[in-house]
Amino acid sequence: MHTLRFLRQKFPTLPASYFELLSKLDGWEGFVGDNYVVLFGAADALVATDEYQLPVYRPDYFALGSNGGGELIVCKLLGSEDRPAYRLPAIGMSDATPIEIAPTIEVFAQAVLAAAAGDA
Repeated sequence: MHTLRFLRQKFPTLPASYFELLSKLDGWEGFVGDNYVVLFGAADALVATDEYQLPVYRPDYFALGSNGGGELIVCKLLGSEDRPAYRLPAIGMSDATPIEIAPTIEVFAQAVLAAAAGDA
């Protein structure tokens, strides 16, 4: 939980529902509907955001995970609490238009939690 606390301090503008998701499920991989989702744990999200150079190429976004196939799952760092989750190519991201995959981070989080519960 120390890493989650650090993430919250470093990126306090991320939606509360994202932090809630990580407090319940600090990383997970599987299908959410027809989409494959690799939810990064708090530590991996910090590393991925830096290693994929989001602060350089898309400084307004944060990496929540990936689809396991060359696209990141991201959200905007600023905005209302109900901002969407998007897919963004890991290569060529500076020119790409993000594709909405969930209307809010809360909807994304609930779908991931429901899919993870189905794994049990």
